[in-house]
Amino acid sequence: MTHRSTTPPHADHMNAEKVQVSFDVQVDHPVVLANGRQQSRVRFGVSMTVGGAVTTPTPDEWASIRVIAYDGGDPLPLDDDDVNDGWSSQRRHRGYRFGEPGALSAPASPGVDAMPTPSAFTNIDLYVSAGEDQANMRLTIAFSFDSRDGWRYRTNGYATSPMGEDIYYAQNDLDHHQVQAAPAPQYQPGQITLNGQRQPLPIDDMVVTLSLPVPIRRIDCDPPGMIHWRNQMGDAPCFTGFASAGDTAYQWMTPLPPSSTPLPRPNGTVRLATIVVCARNDVPIADNPNMPRGPIALAVLDDYGTTSRFMVRLDDTDRGKLVVY
Repeated sequence: MTHRSTTPPHADHMNAEKVQVSFDVQVDHPVVLANGRQQSRVRFGVSMTVGGAVTTPTPDEWASIRVIAYDGGDPLPLDDDDVNDGWSSQRRHRGYRFGEPGALSAPASPGVDAMPTPSAFTNIDLYVSAGEDQANMRLTIAFSFDSRDGWRYRTNGYATSPMGEDIYYAQNDLDHHQVQAAPAPQYQPGQITLNGQRQPLPIDDMVVTLSLPVPIRRIDCDPPGMIHWRNQMGDAPCFTGFASAGDTAYQWMTPLPPSSTPLPRPNGTVRLATIVVCARNDVPIADNPNMPRGPIALAVLDDYGTTSRFMVRLDDTDRGKLVVY
């Protein structure tokens, strides 16, 4: 049975261990892309006294805090994996930019304090993500908090006593805090830019950097590379590898074609997503069925947590030219 009250719990039990709490809820960047990776930052603040003395939550009380659905009070799954399905909450920031591409979005650092909290409250930041199926949906959120006196408080106004009795307290009903899941933009082949820079002879490699309208975090090629044979091109064979920003080595297909020319290495840490095209005059004329001839599947993960997918092949008439489609 649920009772309604306008007074805080335990108001009729004045003693040295009496616990009183009040709460604050804020949502930073209420729009989250429905890609299972990007997050909205949500802040829970608590003001707490025990026996009339101001105190802060214990480690167990902090650990008990959950993001819940305002309607019904069901907790969101707490899952700190790199990607989630459905509505989910996390304790750590994954490092993706907040907001929507093209909007005035916050950088990836969660340390930028865009949500000043009233000085009476101490707070904790949690995060909310949405899977692809949640696109165009809204979720009204609340928090739950397990107090040291055995009460479970929720910011939808309800509290559960140690005896399991639910009581409604209007002053703890902090509604209208919503997160909206927006469809994640999928970039098209015409939006990806290739910038090739040929390396000095006799190496004759082409380093091709990739860019989108938003920063690229990581790329993946499946298989890692492909090859054009000399008897197909009328010229020396060429093959590819790739690297993401932050890598210190290129990834290659297996097996690699035999050549006395060493494989290229990045000059330090790779700054931009790269596909490298290597031409080799001493690769035997052969048609090795184990060598992938392409195309390759290219997955591009951007700084907002969205993966766009493309296919890449080597041009049939221009050695070293990549074609994205």
